[in-house]
Amino acid sequence: MYTDEKIVKLKRQVELLEKVLKLAVTPNKNTALREMLSEEKPLTVFDFSNPFKTFEDSWELIHAAILPESKSSLVISALPVMRDGEPVCYDPILLNNSMRLDLSHARYVHLRFTGYPENPNRSYAQVYFKTSLEDTYTQNKRVRSEPYTVGEKLDIYLDMAENPQWKGTLTGFRVDFMECGGKAELELIEIYNAVPAPDIDSVFVHIVNEIGALKEQVDDLQEQVDDLQDQADDSE
Repeated sequence: MYTDEKIVKLKRQVELLEKVLKLAVTPNKNTALREMLSEEKPLTVFDFSNPFKTFEDSWELIHAAILPESKSSLVISALPVMRDGEPVCYDPILLNNSMRLDLSHARYVHLRFTGYPENPNRSYAQVYFKTSLEDTYTQNKRVRSEPYTVGEKLDIYLDMAENPQWKGTLTGFRVDFMECGGKAELELIEIYNAVPAPDIDSVFVHIVNEIGALKEQVDDLQEQVDDLQDQADDSE
């Protein structure tokens, strides 16, 4: 009986280690950031569960309008703009030019929203910013998410320090929910302070370096399982 219980326990250890290995060889930066920030308190929180409070917090819309579809989120949709005599829909944009943050103490952005881009191939969010050092929105001051699943509620985490222009004092914050026309349902924007172990890429490097050791543990445990199984078979 003891041998059987030990076999079950060792097999469980092998199973868990194999899951760890699978995660390690296919690292997901968004998941890693979410885990890292799960116990941290946000520096700034913008809750859009009351859509009509949005403009009290100095938020503005570009190429977009609020749709009265939800009482628990801000639903914005792209507005057609005339171009060369034809209506064209650009990406719906939300921005705040009254935000002021010392960027030496702010690093991570969390967006919770559902996106419905007209072109699924342009389903990624972008956060643009301007600062006291360069007070304009430009292509060189943005961080972009990985492509997301259309129509699925998302928690997207961005490391703004990936962009070397993220320094000085924040003077403007802008979210492009997609790179085309469409609709977005926004629930939450959070900004987090820089926390210890901030370089998530170094975390992945560490994980990769540990893969060999984990594989050896899996092989060793599997050998123990095989030996115990042989012993159990011989005793029958």
